[in-house]
Amino acid sequence: LLVNRFLGEAGASAKGLGRGRRRSKASGKPGASAGDGQDSSWRLLFPLLLLSFVWACTRTCFHAYFPLMLAREYSLSTAKMGTCLTFVSLLAAGIQVAGFEPCRKKFGLRGTLAAGGLLVSLGLAGLGASLGRLPLSVVLGFSALYGVGVALLSPAMPALLMRAATPERRGMFLGVESGIVNFGRIVAPPIFGSFALQGGLVISALATASASVFVWCRSAASEP
Repeated sequence: LLVNRFLGEAGASAKGLGRGRRRSKASGKPGASAGDGQDSSWRLLFPLLLLSFVWACTRTCFHAYFPLMLAREYSLSTAKMGTCLTFVSLLAAGIQVAGFEPCRKKFGLRGTLAAGGLLVSLGLAGLGASLGRLPLSVVLGFSALYGVGVALLSPAMPALLMRAATPERRGMFLGVESGIVNFGRIVAPPIFGSFALQGGLVISALATASASVFVWCRSAASEP
């Protein structure tokens, strides 16, 4: 009885889905309703995947090398270094909870992503220029700028990726994006570590800014 009931419900769902698709085709909007605001433009997918790779590299290297550079340049104890990292994490979490949605409503997902990428880039560039040269308070200020950028960039990127792919291909693109992110986490630390003393943070800043601007420029569709 349970199997027959399940098969009956599955058949009814399949029929309803088929009718919905036929209505979508008849209305000239395949796979989507008129008001879902989906952007199925393929030209946004490659920039987003590129940004995912760059962001995975940048974030991995920041968490791997920033504590070491901070402790080395300012002779911080383990407890003080942990306090600095907790400050950045709490700031990012607070902005993400309280500030992301207002920013999205005002600037749209693309504007929020671009703002987050630029803030991250400014924070990284400032850290690269100030570590060991300026007081610790200045370094923490640039770290806070980085944390605010993280709070905006991290949720906006997967949301845009979901909107850029059609429903039938979302699973595939999420799998591809996950593979790209994991690859970035593998290759980034040794590469970054080889030139960390020669401006690795600044190079990461330039790469993140370039990828964010690339996504912004390729986003032709208007925000709903």
